[in-house]
Formats: sequence, C-alpha cells, structure tokens
Amino acid sequence: IYCAHDNSLYVRGNYKLKSGKKVYWACDNYRRNGIAKSSGCKSPLLYEEELKNVFKPIIQRIINEKEEVIEEIKDILNEAKLQGSYIKEKEKYANDIKQYERQKDELFDMRSKQEITPKEFIEFKNKLDIKIDETKKAIDKIIAIEENINSSCESVETLKRNIESVILDDDNSVFEIASSLFEKIYVEVDRDSESCRKAVMH
Repeated sequence: IYCAHDNSLYVRGNYKLKSGKKVYWACDNYRRNGIAKSSGCKSPLLYEEELKNVFKPIIQRIINEKEEVIEEIKDILNEAKLQGSYIKEKEKYANDIKQYERQKDELFDMRSKQEITPKEFIEFKNKLDIKIDETKKAIDKIIAIEENINSSCESVETLKRNIESVILDDDNSVFEIASSLFEKIYVEVDRDSESCRKAVMH
C-alpha cells in the first residue's frame, strides 16, 4: 500500500485500547513526521477492518464468477498453445544442429587432408561449437515454455478448487487473497466538504 501524496509505503501499527488492539495502516512519512506542514503528510489512516470491508466484495465477486474466470484462463492458455508452433521450431533447430555437425565432419576431413591450417581449423570449429551450443539453448527454452504451459493447464482445476474453498469470514484469508490479487494500492485523501475527509483507494 502506497501513499499517493508522497509515494511512501503504508506500514502496519496498532492502538492499545482497553477493549483490545485496533490495527491500522498509515503512511510511513505521516508516522514519522505527523500531519502535512513542511515535511509531514495528509494521508489518512486505514483501519484493518475498513480494508477488509473493501476487499471482501471484490474477492466475493471473483468467487461468484469463478466459472467465467477459469474459462478465461483456459482460453488464454489454449491460445498460447496454438500460437506456439513448438514442434516445427524444435525440428528446425534439430536440423540446424545436424547441419553444423556435418560441417564439423567436413572440417575434420579438410584438416586431415591438410587443406586448412591448424589455426583455421580451430577458428572454424570454435564458431560451429558456439552455434551448436546456442541452438541447444534455444531448444531448451522452447521445452521450458511447453512445460510451463502444460503445468499451468494442470493447475487450472486446482485454482478452481482453491477459489471454492475460500472462507471470507477469516480475516487472514481475506488479506492473504488480497495480497495475491493486488500489486499496488495507492491511497489519497479527498473531501466531501470542508469538514468531511475520506480515504480514496486506487
């Protein structure tokens, strides 16, 4: 969580009350320097209960629309499978390696017949070895992409089960899910009137 006014991180704290602890989040600049004057900040505190009430309906909507969410993920993965002509690419690279190996055989033959000098032999051989190594790395990269897509496809049903098992009555579960959904939240202060300030989260 970031402060929209000075880009400082929001940090967690708590008030000790007779009835227990009241947990809040506040701009670190505000905590260190107080309200805005010269170096302070005017960003509002966010109480954890308020945050939970903001996150719950968003998470609930994902749970309610899980079928659509899962189908969208499946479509993206299937499209990735279709777009990647991995078999053809691997075949092309495999043929390239065979060609480089043939060129190396010819190189050894030329050296044995003394058609090229030892220096030329080493120079040409090193170039071919580099090409072979780069091509093998390209094949490994394609295999990694394939495995990643296949693994993601297998994980979709697990994701669906995880969404179904979410219990929103548990505060920890709400914040855990929120932290995996949102990369950044920016908080700023707004006014409905001169006397009424409110926190706005983006």
